[in-house]
Amino acid sequence: MTSFMLTISFILHFILLVAVYYLIKQVSELQQTKNRDLTQLFEKYLNEIKEENKQLQLQLENNKTIHHPKQTTSQKLPKDSLLNDSHQQSSINERNVANPIELEIGSHEDQIETSLQAKILQLHQQGLTIEQIAKHLNCGKTEAELIIEIFQQKNS
Repeated sequence: MTSFMLTISFILHFILLVAVYYLIKQVSELQQTKNRDLTQLFEKYLNEIKEENKQLQLQLENNKTIHHPKQTTSQKLPKDSLLNDSHQQSSINERNVANPIELEIGSHEDQIETSLQAKILQLHQQGLTIEQIAKHLNCGKTEAELIIEIFQQKNS
């Protein structure tokens, strides 16, 4: 009777070990699939961003105008006036050391801003399209779409 129970125990242990092996194998395949999908998603958006950058460069090259830098005030002033300016600056620095400026402590309220990611997800949940979100938040369509897709993949 004892040998029968040991045989059944060994068989059950063997079956459980095989089941655990297959579960681990499936989990690793699932992780590889997710990583592959995420890599493909990033590559897709990277290519889109590159294409948008090329189009922007072409637009900038077409609209490029030659600007001549204007002469700065230090180039126009004679040397004597530059010496006077440096003397005045040193005397101002000496006065600031002698009489330090007192900072007024007023009531400043901290403001909390939501992140761009949170704003995008909130507007997406309200039913706005990616183009509408991008226009509303003044960000790129690709950026908004990427944030939404990553959030959806993370929650699925």
